[in-house]
Amino acid sequence: MTSTSDPSATADPRLSSPTAARLLRQATTEFNQRRFAAAAHALTSVLALAPDNPTALKMMAVASQRLGNHASAVECFLKTTRTWPEDPMLRIGLGVSLAELDRGDEAIEHLRLACKLSPSFADAWYDLGEALARQSYAQEAATVLQKALKLSPDHLLARLSLARVWTNLGQLDEAVKAFREVLRRDPGNAEGWFGLSYLNTDCFEPGDFELLERALERPGRPADEQERLWFVQAKLLEMRGDYTRAFDAFRAANELGCKRVRWNPAAAHERAEAVLKAFEGTIPPPPDAEFGREAILIASMPRSGSSLVEQILASHPDVEGANEIKSMAQVLEAETRRRRSLFPSWIPDATAQDWHRLGHEYLALTSRWRETKPRFTDKSLANWLFAGTALSMLPGARIIVVRRDPVETCLACYRQCLGSMYGFACDLADAADYYIDFMRLTRFWVRKYPHRVLDLEYEALVAEPDAAIRRLLEFCELPFDPACLAFHKTRRAVQSLPSAVQIRQGMRSDTARAARYGNRLDALRERLRSGETPHMPPIKRCLFAAASVLSLGTAASVAQSAQTPALAATPPMGWNDWAHYQCNFTAQTILANAKALVSSGLAARGYDIVTIDDCWMQKQRDAAGNLQPDPARFPQGMKPVADAIHALGLKFGIYEDAGSETCGGFAGSGEPDGGGNDHFAQDARLFESWGVDYLKLDGCNVYVPKGGSQDAAYRKAYAAQSAALKALRHPVVFSESAPAYFQGTPGWYEVLDWVRGYGQLWREGSDIMTFNPKHPDKSRFHSVMWNYAYNLPLGRYQTPGNWNDPDFIIGGDGGMSLAETRSQLALWAMMSAPLILSSDVGKLSPTALHILGNREVIRIDQDPLGRMATLVQRTPTMDVLFKPLTGGDYAVAVFNRGSAPLAVDLSLDSLGFAAGNACSMSVSDPWTHATLSQQHGLKANVAAHDTAIWRLHPATGCAAAERTGAITAIDVGHTRDINTYSRCLAASGDVGACLGTGAERWTYTREQTLRAGNQCLAVVDGAPKMQACSNVAGQHWTYRLDGGLVNGADHRCLSIGDQGKSSNHWQMQACGRGLPNQTWALPNG
Repeated sequence: MTSTSDPSATADPRLSSPTAARLLRQATTEFNQRRFAAAAHALTSVLALAPDNPTALKMMAVASQRLGNHASAVECFLKTTRTWPEDPMLRIGLGVSLAELDRGDEAIEHLRLACKLSPSFADAWYDLGEALARQSYAQEAATVLQKALKLSPDHLLARLSLARVWTNLGQLDEAVKAFREVLRRDPGNAEGWFGLSYLNTDCFEPGDFELLERALERPGRPADEQERLWFVQAKLLEMRGDYTRAFDAFRAANELGCKRVRWNPAAAHERAEAVLKAFEGTIPPPPDAEFGREAILIASMPRSGSSLVEQILASHPDVEGANEIKSMAQVLEAETRRRRSLFPSWIPDATAQDWHRLGHEYLALTSRWRETKPRFTDKSLANWLFAGTALSMLPGARIIVVRRDPVETCLACYRQCLGSMYGFACDLADAADYYIDFMRLTRFWVRKYPHRVLDLEYEALVAEPDAAIRRLLEFCELPFDPACLAFHKTRRAVQSLPSAVQIRQGMRSDTARAARYGNRLDALRERLRSGETPHMPPIKRCLFAAASVLSLGTAASVAQSAQTPALAATPPMGWNDWAHYQCNFTAQTILANAKALVSSGLAARGYDIVTIDDCWMQKQRDAAGNLQPDPARFPQGMKPVADAIHALGLKFGIYEDAGSETCGGFAGSGEPDGGGNDHFAQDARLFESWGVDYLKLDGCNVYVPKGGSQDAAYRKAYAAQSAALKALRHPVVFSESAPAYFQGTPGWYEVLDWVRGYGQLWREGSDIMTFNPKHPDKSRFHSVMWNYAYNLPLGRYQTPGNWNDPDFIIGGDGGMSLAETRSQLALWAMMSAPLILSSDVGKLSPTALHILGNREVIRIDQDPLGRMATLVQRTPTMDVLFKPLTGGDYAVAVFNRGSAPLAVDLSLDSLGFAAGNACSMSVSDPWTHATLSQQHGLKANVAAHDTAIWRLHPATGCAAAERTGAITAIDVGHTRDINTYSRCLAASGDVGACLGTGAERWTYTREQTLRAGNQCLAVVDGAPKMQACSNVAGQHWTYRLDGGLVNGADHRCLSIGDQGKSSNHWQMQACGRGLPNQTWALPNG
């Protein structure tokens, strides 16, 4: 879809503040140079001074859209339309962002208005057509796209979109004409060739093969376009009967696909096994055994007949076909985030009421599909994994497992460009391995739910359609209707292009192709046979890679779910040169610190990764395109240094950058300015040859193509580096710096979401202050406090294998007292943060070494649960932190931020334990190693800038602590002062400086209520209000990953006043994504 025009050209005389005017000029400059994150940062300040300024709002809307933060874009576009209600470009921008947020009907409304305001603007009609097609209004989409083409016949995007819509509608002759017209205008258009190949080989013409070969030879073509063209050539070769060359073409296409999307079979196998084990236990009986009867879920692999089965059912007058909807995954993702426990590990804890609530959420999301018919189908390709959850949520639903011959299915997957979610399909061995998981799990569902799950074989359906269709309808408790036998005559939009063609051709028995490839598939056949067990029927299907769609279906979720769990299962520990040396180091510097880690005993405590940061390389690559170590710093090259580090029993880490140059101006791994080939894969192979165990990838100088978003550019770069590392034989821990480049912008939380899918840890904000040898004693503690401040509220993003990184441990180095050194280590440990030293290790004092090597504090940091601490209480000078540990223990810390000593006296109930003296604790102090038993509270005198820390072991009979603590609102981008960056929500509804009072103490219960004292937060008559707790829908709050709190009855978000205006009181507003006045940090679970 298109985007809005340049807003910086709009003159605006409304700024009376000179500061605001200056900042707006700065933002305009940044915007015009396509530095959208910097522009958004400046605009945030402008809008703080002039919240209603339309020019700033318009520019912020476009910048947010380019950064991929469509929720913020929608808010700004809506406000700007109040000033310029008849500006069609604003309506287009608003419609585009609404569509990206899956708010399709709203998007259509604004795009219709844009077309009305500017009826001769082809882009407006094109965007409207795209939005209509997304919402399955295919017939109207075709009419609208034809209007766009009448206005602008050269609009290739509109013509391609129209061709796809014709295909969805089954009007294949029209689709052929449209794709042909695209190719007439642009003979090398990859999308045109690809779309044509979906229709039928009969639509190819003499001379097409030669045209296609010329298109394949076009230099500089992006890899994804080249991949699609190889698929097209393979199908042309099949048409000629040349199956040897066709297979080679399919292999070339899939090799490109495998480079783009790496797949981890072991991780996906573990996920399928975990689902099976989770449902081997007893699931609570439902309160209503027929609840959810309206849902019919189809579970299958791609290219296995699921679209055919859905078309048969959708031909029945009582059934609507919804295609591959994401509703089930969305419900489970939301529950996973709420519980802060990965799916399916929370399954045994779910109550009957939980399942019933989730069922209601699913039916609410799918209500559109029951507006005219009582039943609907859901054929998400993740349903084979979700069948157990579906039947727990919807006990009256029906599940249909559709199976096809295994070799045919695997080959069919291999022959299609299935996209990034189906990474298994580019490798036949992966497909075979995953089929075994599919078969094992679906057999389990059939045994566990024999009256709710139907096993339907595709070949049996094709051979005897009448009997199979009658059986299918009977299972779904649908009366027989002859329309189901004549399914190919049913007019409806089918989203899958290959299936949209095939189901209009009636029941076909000629789809088998495996025999034509002869011994090319022998390895596949053998691998499938090897998966048979005495408990498994002969293997007959290929597998769809389940882990790819456990979240919301994004590429990041795919990568995350397929990661190897053991990589960085606890926060990484080690040493990095940057904060102490910057670029002033040599190989001798690195090795001296590595040896000091060993001789000091720090390596034995876990500090075992030695990483060389920026400035190690030359500014130019060699003739082969390889990075070159700086010969002045590394005269023997990098391999001997790595070997020496490994010989010490340590791991070796290296730095690179996702841009064309590093932050220091040296050779980066990313695309050059202006676009071109990156070096991620090449550099990864080089690093592997050196023995690299850890890669830190910075984010300076990332190329943002014209018309693209900064978010998309960063995501592309980090995804490419992640894929390159996963292709190596040796595992490499991947540290990402992308979020730090979005801190203070509307897109920060979106980036924090997607980085989790690519690496194991990420730098999410400002760097720690570096050592200045000219002023060695200059205090650096304010930098430590700021990094702690912005990291602490982000616990919702962290799980084992995914770590927030607030930057280096500089304790013990210049500018840090011993008390401050204790504080930094204790605070980082409470946050389960990576412990990466950056100091001259050989010059650390014995006391500093004793602190940094404290075994018990490190044990708290490295706890396998990986939880970040909850902010229990904050006063102007003190923070109290609370953290659950493995085995039922807890850690508590009190941080004295003030300049005077602090007397501390904490009761156990203030930490979330039940009030009274029934529960006692064994309390140990890691600093003094003292242990006290049968304690009912915690007392200490804490020096200025110091931190007290305890490990608590509850006595037998103590109930688990509730999620209790402060709820803070985060003022992103405005201040580096803790007291103003994080403001506390009081039960009065006021949001202000944290005072540590009882009114600021909240409990987020298992029932998703927010309790303060003996009352719960509810929405009454559209406004937040405290009332007696009663567990009604108006008291239920869903906590989203972006920090939003959504009310269960009102479905709006808890907000602070009006976005962009000065207000310190709560109210309810329509939910955005990552909006500053809707972002809350809750007590962690």
